[in-house]
Amino acid sequence: MKRSILVMALVAAITAGGMSAANAAQDMFLKIDGVQGDSLDRAHASEIDVLSWSWGATNSGTTQMGGGGGAGKTTFNDLTITKFVDSSSPVLFANLSTGKHMKTATLTVRNAGQRPVDYYTLTLNEVIISAIALSANSGDSRINESVTLDFASYTYTFLPLKADGTPKPAVVTKFSIMENRLL
Repeated sequence: MKRSILVMALVAAITAGGMSAANAAQDMFLKIDGVQGDSLDRAHASEIDVLSWSWGATNSGTTQMGGGGGAGKTTFNDLTITKFVDSSSPVLFANLSTGKHMKTATLTVRNAGQRPVDYYTLTLNEVIISAIALSANSGDSRINESVTLDFASYTYTFLPLKADGTPKPAVVTKFSIMENRLL
């Protein structure tokens, strides 16, 4: 009996010790000028709760062709977020329908834990909604909504975290897609 308790305690300690911030959940929010979401989070009240998101870019390099190894113009993908249908949904669809320009949209990602920190922020400027898609299955409790944002420039901010969870100095990049240059 004592051996079973000892083994269970050892397994629990190893399992708990193996968990890290990389395995922990994170909270994600989207704040868009003129659009109110349903987030109840104190630090992100009335923003949009985000379930997932994706964004990226490509650049056609010529290093494999010999010569100087040049780079082409970067092609930026739109930012796509997935969320539940909420009070922001009709406004977002109206903005898509009319082609309304919004000054900024800010995606924020916060780590979980005892000291949550907004460690990733992507601020988009001169934003339009370029696509919306709704989806649901009969077994789903809520309707999913995918919203895609097109933008003219961005500010990418990342806060590296120390082992104790406190932030190090921010790493920031600003880029104008329209002007194809760092700001």
